Amino acid sequence: ALETGLVFAWLGTCLFILATWAASDRSSLSTTRAVVLGLGWLVRPELVLFSAGFLLVVVVAERRHRRDCARIVVAMVALPLAYQVFRMGFYGSLVPNTAIAKEGSDTNWSRGWRYLIDFARPYWLWFVVIALAAGGYVPVMRGLAAARRTRSLLAVGVFPVCAVLHVVYVVSVGGDYMHA
Repeated sequence: ALETGLVFAWLGTCLFILATWAASDRSSLSTTRAVVLGLGWLVRPELVLFSAGFLLVVVVAERRHRRDCARIVVAMVALPLAYQVFRMGFYGSLVPNTAIAKEGSDTNWSRGWRYLIDFARPYWLWFVVIALAAGGYVPVMRGLAAARRTRSLLAVGVFPVCAVLHVVYVVSVGGDYMHA
């Protein structure tokens, strides 16, 4: 759809933010960067999964500094929450209009599975995912585990975990309404 570029730009920016935060010696994430990590809900409603994952990573890594954790949580949640309250008042609905139009809370696993197969089979995506995992993520994760860099391990690991959760959500609601 039209927001695909925005989704990839936001995810790339979040990867950059988490990678630089994990590699830095500073213990805390800046407020501005925390705000950007929390914008997933505003980019696309189901990207709240990624924002929640990023929040969890930062809070787990910063758990010793309670004041910083509270600041980061407020920074990540404030803008999306303010928009949600405005949207609910303006439209008079608890959920976004797309959730109503596409029945985002109903499940249709069989149609979603067909959608996933139709997307993955022609492009050999199973092979690509296995090659990426074996050639990219496994060596990085093993290297980080050996170095015991908890923040780096969490920053690298949150993306595939959130991606799998996102795929499960898309399959559970019956896929999307456009191919791939």
